[in-house]
Amino acid sequence: MLDVAKQEPTGRTALFDSIDQALSLFQITQLGDAIYLVTDGEDNKSQVSIRKLKEKLAVHGVRVFVFLVPIDGVMTVEEAEGQSQMGELAEYTGGYVIRAPWQEIGTNDEAWLTRVATRIRSQLQEMYQIALDIPSVEGSKGRVKVGLAGRKLNNNTLTYPRQLVPCTPVP
Repeated sequence: MLDVAKQEPTGRTALFDSIDQALSLFQITQLGDAIYLVTDGEDNKSQVSIRKLKEKLAVHGVRVFVFLVPIDGVMTVEEAEGQSQMGELAEYTGGYVIRAPWQEIGTNDEAWLTRVATRIRSQLQEMYQIALDIPSVEGSKGRVKVGLAGRKLNNNTLTYPRQLVPCTPVP
């Protein structure tokens, strides 16, 4: 990660295609699987759309963690959109975005790494899977409340971006 501060990005980027390819490398996905990205967020070459990518990641249960390294200077529309999309992708999959400005990486390496490592460790160590029985009554709506005993939720991420659909009754 620290080497990123010494590099200048060049050329076009097929970021979503790369994430899709990384996802295809998982033989069988398991609880806790994740993809880590170090990127400025810009995608200007992919064939895969973010919508399709989000669907595939959700189906496989793979989270995306993003080390977002914005380029110094005036941001283009594509760069701003890319950063927003990275946040959207991480949130949708239950991952996390860590903003890593170039100047911060290069000036205080150890302190920055400690902060980042702490955030990532807390996200990875506390992975839970919750299974719910969904009522089979069509048209009925209910609420599910999730709580963590002895924990404040402000430092945790609870994510389920899809609506639960009732099961159909067995004939």
